[in-house]
Amino acid sequence: MDIGTIGVIGIGTMGSGIVEVAARNGLRVVAQEASPDLVEAGRSRVEGSMDRGVARGKLDEATRDAASAAVTWTTDLGDLAGCDSGAGGRAEILALKLEIFGVLDRVLDPSAIMATNTSSIPIIDVAMGTTRPQQVLGMHFFNPATVMKLVEVISTQLTAPEVTEAATAFAADTLGKRVVAAPDRAGFVVNKLLVPYICQAIEMYESGHASAADIDDAMNWGPGTRWGRSPSPTSSGSTCACSRPSRCTRSTRSGSTRRRRCCAAWSPRAAWAARPAAASTSTEPAGRGSAPRPRRHGPRRPL
Repeated sequence: MDIGTIGVIGIGTMGSGIVEVAARNGLRVVAQEASPDLVEAGRSRVEGSMDRGVARGKLDEATRDAASAAVTWTTDLGDLAGCDSGAGGRAEILALKLEIFGVLDRVLDPSAIMATNTSSIPIIDVAMGTTRPQQVLGMHFFNPATVMKLVEVISTQLTAPEVTEAATAFAADTLGKRVVAAPDRAGFVVNKLLVPYICQAIEMYESGHASAADIDDAMNWGPGTRWGRSPSPTSSGSTCACSRPSRCTRSTRSGSTRRRRCCAAWSPRAAWAARPAAASTSTEPAGRGSAPRPRRHGPRRPL
């Protein structure tokens, strides 16, 4: 099951990253958005990213030009006909995913793989909205897709083994990603660990247990986390990060994943979203009444 052409529906932050990764690795890509303005915005993101890569010496001009020529930009979903795989990269809303996969179901060849890039939506829910759930799986890229090496491949009980094998080989061999096989359960692998971790950091800050700076320093200089205690709400999108705990809580019944006060009024810094490597602890609450309570303990004793 060879994949030479992929279709990407939705070319926002994640979709445009997937388009760029695929095109730079020699694939033909059909990139679709709902309006000409959104198409142009997606094109600008991809071409701007590749131009920056050339300027920094990380990408040669020939590769950039070949990748640009390999992408077809369109508003017509019918242009995805003939793609070997279709990927839905739009927002984390099940109704929207079902609409996208209904279209893919109609226009793609019966043997084509249908992959959804999601961090929280059950893959089986998406698969059951099609007439061929055996062709559906999840491919969870991480933001920015051009930099982050990991892809979670999520199969359901109905996904055909050969589809899982083809998607895994595609991500690993063609795109050069590190692939983890994840179960179709709340949080998959990464967010099953990460979301309670973030929520616990928020709770520590809100309760006065520790300052944001101390949480950052403790996790940077102790376990050695790369971006501080909780960078993901800024680097992967505050809406997604704030919606994930509800699904994890339903599945695990863990109090550590309950929605925190400052999650409800999250205000990520735009610069962090654009440059996740610069992100640090993003537990700064926004809104009225969100200041942390003073610490109850006295000054630290010398060791």
